[in-house]
Amino acid sequence: MGKKEFAKILLQKMSLPVNYNNMKAIVVWQAMEGGPATNPLSTTLYVKDSKNMNKDRVKVYKTVDEGMNATIATLNESRYSGILSSLAKSASAQTTIDIVCASAWGTSPTDRNVDHYPTATQGLEQEYLTKPAQHDCATKHEKKKSNMNIINLLKIAKKFEEKLDRSVVIEEHEGVEPVSYMADSNLKNIIKDAGELLSVMNDQDDLPQWADESLAIAKMNVSKILSYVRSEKTKTSENESNDLVKLASGKYDHINFKPSESVASAAARGLELRKKNKGRGGLSVQQAHKAGIGSGVARAV
Repeated sequence: MGKKEFAKILLQKMSLPVNYNNMKAIVVWQAMEGGPATNPLSTTLYVKDSKNMNKDRVKVYKTVDEGMNATIATLNESRYSGILSSLAKSASAQTTIDIVCASAWGTSPTDRNVDHYPTATQGLEQEYLTKPAQHDCATKHEKKKSNMNIINLLKIAKKFEEKLDRSVVIEEHEGVEPVSYMADSNLKNIIKDAGELLSVMNDQDDLPQWADESLAIAKMNVSKILSYVRSEKTKTSENESNDLVKLASGKYDHINFKPSESVASAAARGLELRKKNKGRGGLSVQQAHKAGIGSGVARAV
């Protein structure tokens, strides 16, 4: 997969605008990294069976799809929010690259000027800054982008609304409404407005760039909050389990569960008899019957 194709698919999968600025930024970023074919942005996220390419632990993945998913997962970490925000706003390629180089990603090229990578960016200007008439199919596809942004926002908001625990208050101050209540109200409004916006639009409608970018940012922000809530609920569940363990520990410390010597001796004798009689009781069925306990032994055998 080439640099341009990887950049386009990456932006689409992350619901980010596919335009000249973002394509140029991602393509130049790949050229600066010089990563392996399955990991062109050189993420270090471990995936089962991935291998280290160098001392910086840049991973070599089995497939490009695996590398794509690892790159997306890494970019979604909170420490890279600046990169996603720049892409969501369709900032200039130079602005995005400067943010990348200043981040924890580790990109440190000898030349940060995005215009000094003409081979990598060749054809981007013609493809994304001009719109030939023969690109009717591509134009129709772009017109559907607005609807997809709304649908993605609606899906994420509904998932968040379902996950939100209304009995839990994340933080509360005097005179301020509980965060869970405010979030519940805001989410319902987002779902309502997004659903209404979707109902009045069709495939022929094309929102201006600022509107598409705003939807992409909204979806990204709601998705981040959803990830945070999921993480907090997992921590809460683990803490509750630990509390139960602490509560149970010590409750029965006053009881001695060690069997007495006579009980232990009788148990050992019983095991010896079962072993001697190949897993059966110490009495045969006939012997047990004479002793008046045949029916009990018969059921136990």
